[in-house]
Amino acid sequence: MTIIAPKVAIGIPYYRAVEGPTLLSCMHLSALSADMKVAMLPIGTSGCYVEDNRNGCVEYALNTGIDFTHFLWIDGDMIFPGDALLRLLSHDKDIVGANYRTRTPPYKFAGVYHDQTDTHLMEPGLHRMAQLPTGLLLTRFDIYRKMGYPWFRPGLHSEPRDDIYFCRRATEMGYEIWCDHDLTKEVRHITVQEVGWFTPEQIVQVAGAQIDLTESAEAGKKRAEVTRDQFLVGAAKTAA
Repeated sequence: MTIIAPKVAIGIPYYRAVEGPTLLSCMHLSALSADMKVAMLPIGTSGCYVEDNRNGCVEYALNTGIDFTHFLWIDGDMIFPGDALLRLLSHDKDIVGANYRTRTPPYKFAGVYHDQTDTHLMEPGLHRMAQLPTGLLLTRFDIYRKMGYPWFRPGLHSEPRDDIYFCRRATEMGYEIWCDHDLTKEVRHITVQEVGWFTPEQIVQVAGAQIDLTESAEAGKKRAEVTRDQFLVGAAKTAA
């Protein structure tokens, strides 16, 4: 049986800058993953509208023409272990990632569990989710090919937006979303201070929260083609 080595597009949308500890986590992840023959292409997009940034990452990855197997989302304010990608790949799920706490008080958890409860917070292993944030989220790349643009969108009034919109569309298409709780406990969300996962003492009930871009798009496609060629050369060296 032929084993296909993973080819992972890594999308890092950010506004102005990526946190230093996040970059260090990315460097560690890249080193450990490459050592296990995982080919990776980092894709960064910058702007004040996160949904545009995420859509831009996906569109660029598609424009390269690379036959990616997965897409890993990393937000610019996350800290995570270097083996995070390898651990997520090992689960062989369509959508799997880490839950984490929000940046503002009361620092509640960002994901929504499939059974709509909060009784799983200290449990180990994999847990089925209704939705999961994209701060550290691995998805199969085919999802974006099948789903079509927009993969993320801003919500008006009470409409779902960003990662909630993506998760709901993916669920409607029949994909399951899973959370790795063992990894979750090792993830930090950077705010004024690092916010780790919960301790048993902290679990309490809380109340619930136009211009013409044609020329730019063409230039982006040409850059994507150059990136594809460079990626293929690097992937061939990695596989050798």
